[in-house]
Amino acid sequence: MAQNMSRKKGSLGKRSLAIKDAIEKSFNRVNGENGEWLDKLAETDKALYVQLIVKCVPSAVAVSTSVEISLGNMMELAQANLDKLKVVEHQPSLHVESVEDECRG
Repeated sequence: MAQNMSRKKGSLGKRSLAIKDAIEKSFNRVNGENGEWLDKLAETDKALYVQLIVKCVPSAVAVSTSVEISLGNMMELAQANLDKLKVVEHQPSLHVESVEDECRG
């Protein structure tokens, strides 16, 4: 069976979407308004209940994270480290001739 090349890999086709919608409607009817079926399933077949949770939760939960980095603090730390460094002044090197003259003299 040839795959429709116009769809992105992993996206659901019309038939798959229709099946997914039918399953969701059936689940909502069986589960009831207060989740009675899932509650009973959790008590009677814990392994199946956990499998359902593992399969469904990652696709149903949107996770949002944010990270804040303060460059100001990092720059202050870098400056403090620079301030700790000792500044060594460059001493001009002695010429060999002047050293020889001093040794002779």
